[in-house]
Amino acid sequence: MQSFQTQALVPAFSRLVIFGDSLSDPGNVFDLTGFFPPFPYAEGRFSNGDIWVDYLVDQTGLDLAQVQNFAFGGAATGRDNGLEPLIGFLTGTEINLPGMLDQVDSYLGSLGDELADPDGLYVVWAGANDIFALLDDPAAMPDFLANQVQNVATAIINLTQRGADTFLVPNLPDLGLTPRTQDQGTTDRATALSQAFNESLAYALTALEQNPLFNIDIVPVDLFTLTREVIARPEEFGFTNVTDPLIGQGGLVDPGFFWWDQQHPTTTAHALLADTFQTALTEAGYFGVPVQAPCISTVEAGEYTHTSTSSGWALPLPVYNLGLPSNTPASMPISEPPFPSPDWLAGSI
Repeated sequence: MQSFQTQALVPAFSRLVIFGDSLSDPGNVFDLTGFFPPFPYAEGRFSNGDIWVDYLVDQTGLDLAQVQNFAFGGAATGRDNGLEPLIGFLTGTEINLPGMLDQVDSYLGSLGDELADPDGLYVVWAGANDIFALLDDPAAMPDFLANQVQNVATAIINLTQRGADTFLVPNLPDLGLTPRTQDQGTTDRATALSQAFNESLAYALTALEQNPLFNIDIVPVDLFTLTREVIARPEEFGFTNVTDPLIGQGGLVDPGFFWWDQQHPTTTAHALLADTFQTALTEAGYFGVPVQAPCISTVEAGEYTHTSTSSGWALPLPVYNLGLPSNTPASMPISEPPFPSPDWLAGSI
């Protein structure tokens, strides 16, 4: 079975600040609602145990005072939160849950007149809920890439303007591999949208780093490749079931399962995520002790396609304004990226 890291590291950052969705939520939705997600979800987490944040904090030796986690389950990249209708229905009352941009606003508001910690590490990770919503509402397709990736860029820009300069930005896993999309028959669409989002995100992150108006370092993490490798070769990562959710199998703990429910990973899978983040940060020079994490082999040419799927899906990369926000005179639009732009409405949704 795959051995995950337990050795404490020496981080080169003094604070960990996290913005995102249920994959990073340490119990914020539960604390606000008092009941969601319910048992058998573990201590308000959308899993059956610790999530990647818990593992990474333990392995780095950071204490709780050095961690600020604003992530909320259901959060989209902007200001929407997909859990609001469900929780409102269950409680009979209106409830406001933040999207990722709301989380960033909350953090910046908490600073008052102070600047963000320049030695902090800022995690910006969202997008899965945008894609799941899009699968339910295909009419939103034309604005998908431009809006969602721009939201991520806006979060980074707003944080940068207050002093943040080091970011960890994972891309999306292949959402076509989740039990949810497998059961819904939306595998091809979810995979195509994951690919399109990730390709567009990679371009946006590169443009932000190269923008002369900023002086930031962005550490990307390729979770799309990771999930495909795990699903293709589960035994190499210590998993025995990468297709079924553990929550429906009559047990709460089984380290062989990758999926906890229809779309969330188990605590064992979260340990793998933490190791993957750890490796990316170590390679970028943000840890003082080398980490031996699970080996993610390079995807060979032809093994996976990143431009289309078997259903013929292919989405283009839009144009972004990745300079200063639009209310700043020095705004610098970025030109069309050097990628082919097929007709993204050609495929039937």
